[in-house]
Amino acid sequence: MINRIQAFPKTEQQICAESVMCPKCRGGPSPCRPTKCIGHSDKDTYGATMNQLTITATDTVADVCTKLRAVLQAEDLIDEYFSLSIVTDETFWSLNERYRWIACYAVTGGSEGHYIHVDLISGYGEDWTGKALHLITGKTFLGLAHALKIANRCAELLRA
Repeated sequence: MINRIQAFPKTEQQICAESVMCPKCRGGPSPCRPTKCIGHSDKDTYGATMNQLTITATDTVADVCTKLRAVLQAEDLIDEYFSLSIVTDETFWSLNERYRWIACYAVTGGSEGHYIHVDLISGYGEDWTGKALHLITGKTFLGLAHALKIANRCAELLRA
């Protein structure tokens, strides 16, 4: 029988904290607490507060893409690219009001790699079809599991 305490000496709080460590502390000797990284501000340069992203009323889709990319890069998630797929000066929130859901998901690429999509999806009409507005595309060569991790992180940050 395996002694779980000896085989897995981390506490539950340490295990939970690993998913919210800042990049400076990841792998370091002392884990971060789930609510705030030890020794660092709880906000980074781009407004990310742990599982939140600050999106102001005046932020355009391009601004939101820049903020998302910065957080994903800081967390060492981007290996290829993460870029804007739409050209608009409209603010993110005004655009979001016309749609029902924010969708963040991963797909297998046509040639190689996996893509991450961030879309806005409208409600369903009489024909049960929703309309999607593609906002952001990312790409990774680290496999589907990594693409899903990026998509999930985007969903957390955007509160999708």
